[in-house]
Amino acid sequence: MGLLMSKIRTTVYAFFALLCCSSLTLADSSPLEIQKSTRINQLNSSFLKVALGDAAPKNTMVSSVSMFYALSILEMGASGNTNALLRNLLLTKPVESQSVAKLVALLSFQLVNEPVDSDSAHGRFQLSHSVWATTGETSGLPFVLASQFTEGVRDAYTAEVHNIDFLSPGASALINKWSLDSTNGLIKDVIDDQTLQSLTWVIANTTYFEGAWANPMRKTPPSENYRFMTSDGHLLKVDSISSSQSLRVVDNDNGSLTLSIPFSGGKYYMVLQVPAKSENNIGAWLRDVAVPEQSAAIERIFSPQVPRFNVHLRMPVFSFGQRHRFLANTPATRKLGLLPLFTNAANLTNLVNTALSHPAVQETRVGLIQQDTRIELDEKGVKAAAVTVIDGMIKSKALLSFEYRHIDIDRPFVWSIVEGQSQTVLFSGVLANPLER
Repeated sequence: MGLLMSKIRTTVYAFFALLCCSSLTLADSSPLEIQKSTRINQLNSSFLKVALGDAAPKNTMVSSVSMFYALSILEMGASGNTNALLRNLLLTKPVESQSVAKLVALLSFQLVNEPVDSDSAHGRFQLSHSVWATTGETSGLPFVLASQFTEGVRDAYTAEVHNIDFLSPGASALINKWSLDSTNGLIKDVIDDQTLQSLTWVIANTTYFEGAWANPMRKTPPSENYRFMTSDGHLLKVDSISSSQSLRVVDNDNGSLTLSIPFSGGKYYMVLQVPAKSENNIGAWLRDVAVPEQSAAIERIFSPQVPRFNVHLRMPVFSFGQRHRFLANTPATRKLGLLPLFTNAANLTNLVNTALSHPAVQETRVGLIQQDTRIELDEKGVKAAAVTVIDGMIKSKALLSFEYRHIDIDRPFVWSIVEGQSQTVLFSGVLANPLER
């Protein structure tokens, strides 16, 4: 059933993208031009920098794609200044004639690969969307979504729409099961009953990536021959993977490296930004150099002029997960420009059917934006997933003939999983300590 639904989603994205071609000049644009008409990669750098913070580097992971699509669905339910705010967050040139839904459909068609069997070696990336509203059976306060909104999210995003009683015991389990299924078991328990009971609606997005390395990797247990140095100078013996392959490598002026590692099928890549061996303040380099320059680094590494080298690559095995929460009083909310969504000035009138919803719950604002992420990297490849939920509450509540190189990835680095043609960042993060889980 999951594979069938994935095929249906991909077919609908393709059909909707073709419909968009008659109304968008971007329809004749390259994948990279379509991506650059959005602010998806700018959102990635801002989100990652906020998540990394100013303290000592820690393992960090975000998915700007998941956040972008959740906010895009919210934009469909917003009006007035709130709609304008979201369009400015989502689009490079937010002209009124530009439809966010049609543009993201074009981007989805590029990002989402045809689903494959789990035994296949080809990479795949999948997007799933859902919208949930309370029936108010227990409270007597139903929140009914506007038909124009539900039809819009079904058509543009192939989103599932669910109406459940948020006060019913165990109601959160339905959302958690949807999250678990949509991320192939990587992420669960994104919401609990107590949180759900304070809400009137929920917008949810999941992103899931699974890719095998294009070139075989060999796993090696911890040894003296390879040690990972943390930002505070500690040397760790960790499991590592290695291979010899031809890779694109950029030598930056500051001594740092950027390299791309292909996944099988040639559509997706893992891009690494690695500090110079002489870098004394890795935390500052990650925060002030690597993350702000991430988009430019990705653009450079995909340039046809970038040389290839025969590289013996060695890097750590790692897996970790993380949760990001944005509330009205969270500094990160203001830094990402999301604060107006949390105030009583938020205009989300296009979400609600005022004729069928109880008057007490018709005016809502965002109460919480939360993203859960997880990545697992080993000799087989990478699995990564993210779930973003936007929660609404009542306003009254608050190897060829190339030069040979040996590259050990043995210091904290910035990583990204990127769709090659559009250069869209699907997931990104910082690995500070391979032993942290």
